[in-house]
Amino acid sequence: MAILEATDIIKRYKRAGYTVTALNRASIKVEEGEFVAITGVSGSKKSTFINICTELDTANAGSVILGGKIITAMKDGEFTQYREKKQMTYALVDCRMREAEKKALHSYADKVISLPPLSSLPTPVASHPDMLLFSYAKNIFTWQSYAKEQAEIFSELEGAGYKVVTIDEIPSDKYPYDVPLNCAVVGEYLIANTKTMSKKAKSFAENAHLKIIHTNQGYAKCSTCVVSDNAIITSDTSIHALAKKNGISSLLVSSDGVRLDGYDKGFIGGASGSDGQNVFFCGDLTKHPDGKRIVAFCEQHGKKAVSLSREPLYDYGTVIFLKI
Repeated sequence: MAILEATDIIKRYKRAGYTVTALNRASIKVEEGEFVAITGVSGSKKSTFINICTELDTANAGSVILGGKIITAMKDGEFTQYREKKQMTYALVDCRMREAEKKALHSYADKVISLPPLSSLPTPVASHPDMLLFSYAKNIFTWQSYAKEQAEIFSELEGAGYKVVTIDEIPSDKYPYDVPLNCAVVGEYLIANTKTMSKKAKSFAENAHLKIIHTNQGYAKCSTCVVSDNAIITSDTSIHALAKKNGISSLLVSSDGVRLDGYDKGFIGGASGSDGQNVFFCGDLTKHPDGKRIVAFCEQHGKKAVSLSREPLYDYGTVIFLKI
């Protein structure tokens, strides 16, 4: 008996005004107990095909029968309910993240997506998730050029239920033209430099009734490790003061202890990320001057601090978790 049967799968997506045919009548049949490998050159849409076969994406045409259930025959609402019962977590990371940390993340995330760099951004941060994306409430904001270059990644995220919005600003390797997406959501608040953030993201935040806290720090997300809806960790004294003024619990830590090649030092927000239950750190917290305080602060707010490797903390840009 076949546990998976995909027939004549067609997948197209639109990006920057043109249509791309990712799959053209692809088929596969897998019998129970059978081991199958899908091979092909880079860019041949292997991942796209696998995602459609495993409920993570939808096809424009064709059929998929998985475990005896015709998932391509489901209506949008039925498919959403079916997928929610099996909710998955994606982790978006810098493609340069150390392999030990990616491997550790696989214990918490169903899929780790390595983000390639955007060449127009400063080289040290060109593949940092918090420089490439801003995500809130099933919406992902990104640069127009990056959405075009990484069309397959964004097509997968759209297939998983996220709306991809491209911003009008042009990326640059010069500050402040590199930071329009560098915003931190903390519960009902958005911490950002309102003068440098994306106009579309700002308008969206206002319409979503997020309370915007303006900071002169353009790298607001890099500087902010979000622990919970009412708690942050930062080494930025201005963000720390603003958080406390707005009733957000804030732990002020040393600006030392985080490395970022190409700069004197990195940020604690860029060396971390949260899946809602755990706060992950890219490296070993015991090697940070305030490691013990950070662990205690996370525990105080009901979160577990997880060190992803035994190396010193490194700023790879915030690990962005998405619920699929």
